[in-house]
Amino acid sequence: YYPIPHYREGGDIDVYLFNNAEKADTLISSLGINVSHLVPKNSSFIFDEIMIENHRTFFDTELRFKRERELFRKMEIMLTDMLSNGDCPKLGIGEVRKLPEQVAALYMVGHLFRHFCCLDINCRQLCDWTVFFTTIQDRIDNTLFMQQVRELDLEQFVNDINSFCSAYLGFQ
Repeated sequence: YYPIPHYREGGDIDVYLFNNAEKADTLISSLGINVSHLVPKNSSFIFDEIMIENHRTFFDTELRFKRERELFRKMEIMLTDMLSNGDCPKLGIGEVRKLPEQVAALYMVGHLFRHFCCLDINCRQLCDWTVFFTTIQDRIDNTLFMQQVRELDLEQFVNDINSFCSAYLGFQ
């Protein structure tokens, strides 16, 4: 979504294998690579100096705080339902696929909200929000998106992030 992709600061790579995550962990371990299981939602390992997160779920649904835990459980169900048809577009690299834009939009809300709750939201994530939503806003069902956001009780959060990104980062 970035016009010049290498301008974006890199982070980790998230891989979503869900029910096949354990098989992948076994394969990675058999290659002599240390696989860490510090959080329930994903394992992680370093490959070629890049952190890879092998996800079982999109979000940690076993959080300590009840409101957050319930929110992310609900969001997990919504995202999983949206993916039930298996229609993920290919990236052009073998069988590597990406989330459909409608699913990615809702995931982006949850991802940014989680960083906000953990007090580690940063400029890169706000730039990601700005570039992503500016790029896809005409390609998603905004009525469905806002309905989901309201159902998750995150409308004020989304409005506040949009206002900030509009005022300071060029969000349209």
